[in-house]
Amino acid sequence: MPDNAPVDRGSLRKQVVETERRHAIATLLGNYGIPLADILFKPGDTELIHTPTHEYFVFGIGRLSDNLIQTAYCSRMEQSGESRFASGITFADVFDRFRNWCANLHQYTRMIATYRNAADPFEVAARAFTGTELAKAASALPNDSLTASELTRISAQLSELKQYLIQNGDVQGDKMAIVDAKVDYLIQASERLGKKDWSNVFITTLISIIIAGIFAPDRAQELMDYGASLFAFLFQPYLVP
Repeated sequence: MPDNAPVDRGSLRKQVVETERRHAIATLLGNYGIPLADILFKPGDTELIHTPTHEYFVFGIGRLSDNLIQTAYCSRMEQSGESRFASGITFADVFDRFRNWCANLHQYTRMIATYRNAADPFEVAARAFTGTELAKAASALPNDSLTASELTRISAQLSELKQYLIQNGDVQGDKMAIVDAKVDYLIQASERLGKKDWSNVFITTLISIIIAGIFAPDRAQELMDYGASLFAFLFQPYLVP
């Protein structure tokens, strides 16, 4: 276009505003660690698609440069599964919602990366239990009351279990309180339950420790074997040959 050609100020403004907003969108995606290569957002579009998950965000009907957006946004990550629409709102309003969408997408993609191919902790724990010393003895134990000496030894061995979890597990944050609560519960249960019932509670507690993420599922067998060794004085006499 010649330098002296008349400028369509309306078209120029729309072009500049749309480019500015697309830059703001790209920056926000980058802030949340969402690669632009994963985004389908063609010039002139108002619908942005995250191709790996097919999640999408609709900025509005019309052009991205419009002052008033006819449609607010649409995302399948909403728990209701419904699209949310509003008329006559500004781009700034929509951008705030887009920020929330980016945060949710960031969390969602992290969940996918963590759990998509992760083993089911319940299945891992169940497999780890099968064939252990605990499994062999569980069905054979009588339900006699625990003796005073056995109660004293159980308390001491549970302290050993606690130290083992601290040294070999993940007790960061609130997980340490979970460990304390489980150990206290096992001590209290030993005072009112018979041997067989208490052994079942102990086994269930070990599995729950794995489920809570305190001990890695792929090390479930290790935890089960250690638990059996701690309480061999209870289980060993009743092992099935």
